[in-house]
Amino acid sequence: YKWYFWISALAALVTIYWLRNVMNSRYGRSWKAVRSNDVAAELAGINVGRNKVLAFTMSAGVAGLAGALLAMTISTVSPGAFPLALSFSLATGAVLSGVTTLGGVMIGAVTLVAIPEIVGTIVNRSGASEAIASNLPHIVVGTLLILTVVFVPNGPVEQMRSRRLKKEKSL
Repeated sequence: YKWYFWISALAALVTIYWLRNVMNSRYGRSWKAVRSNDVAAELAGINVGRNKVLAFTMSAGVAGLAGALLAMTISTVSPGAFPLALSFSLATGAVLSGVTTLGGVMIGAVTLVAIPEIVGTIVNRSGASEAIASNLPHIVVGTLLILTVVFVPNGPVEQMRSRRLKKEKSL
């Protein structure tokens, strides 16, 4: 399974590099304009419908690549491989990280993988019951999701960026 990791890591690095370049191109600037205010983008001459379809198509391509890598790793594709808890986890990652920056998305992904593992290790070492060991990681992630929505609705990376910009403006 070691080579699965290297293939996945290479695919992730190439995808991040490609997405970063796209976001710095005219397409990325158009998407940012459409995200900010689609009416203003339309008035600026940007074809909003075309840009939304292109963004959706590219995100579907990245999701398809991730699905292909997962299918290669688990050797099967079935609905049972994608439980409802996984959907909640992915939504939590988007909320935790904020979806406006690639760095934020990577931080959210690492957080979502690390938190359940760390909590599970701590619970197993403490000798807690099986019910606690199986449910506590979900409770911690859910609590983190609620706290993020309440206190940092744009995500921590975007919050830090806006604070930095305010500080630079005040200087």
